Amino acid sequence: MPNSAAIVRGAHTILFDQALFKEPTEALFDAQAWSTHSPLTEGRGTVHFVSDERGSFLLKPFLRGGLVAKFVKNRYLFTGLLRTRMAREWSALRTLRQFNLPVPLPVATCVTRKGMFYEGATLYERIPQATSFREHLLRGTATADLFAAVGKTLAVFHNKGVFHPDLNAGNILVAEDMLYLIDFDRFNACSQRSDKLVYSNLKRLRRSIQKLAILDHVTFDACWQSLITGHQSVPVSSMCIPSRDSFRVTLDMH
Repeated sequence: MPNSAAIVRGAHTILFDQALFKEPTEALFDAQAWSTHSPLTEGRGTVHFVSDERGSFLLKPFLRGGLVAKFVKNRYLFTGLLRTRMAREWSALRTLRQFNLPVPLPVATCVTRKGMFYEGATLYERIPQATSFREHLLRGTATADLFAAVGKTLAVFHNKGVFHPDLNAGNILVAEDMLYLIDFDRFNACSQRSDKLVYSNLKRLRRSIQKLAILDHVTFDACWQSLITGHQSVPVSSMCIPSRDSFRVTLDMH
């Protein structure tokens, strides 16, 4: 996607959209520095909705998950800028948007070196009125129709060879106009669609829903069948799969 640039400020490397930001600094990733900001805690940690005259955005720090998070909260081993979680997701999301897939648009991301390690955060274009599929399940508002919509959305990704590496109910956003997939920091590139990959991806999502232990077996089976029916209703033909080269970051260095 055009307009991507990078700027280095001491230990900070900032990738940004030149159409929105001219000379960004690390303050862009400090919620307190924005005109308005409000926190939201869900999943691993707290994100912030921020805004000023440039627009409304979501600011998300990158945090560890799983067992490692008990010892290291937000640092990763640095093996090169383009291998960082922030740069990988930046490339993935902006490329997937070019292929008309419903993912959030990153507008700036910051990688901060800490010796052998790094940490960082990303600023995304805000998706209005968006709630995670997980939250709908917990609230009891995940209807059969919503399950079907999730199935249709996943089919659109699968048909273009995109298989989310950590597909779970928290990584699906439900907005007024459509559904989105989020958190692509571990995504590498697309694969040719196969029934095996589809099955594996859906199985991962199924496990994440079952872990919530919200729905009884009968209700869950009926809702899951709605998801499968929705998935199967999307034609598999006319696939256009992004090549591995299209996910390489090309930057205008400042």
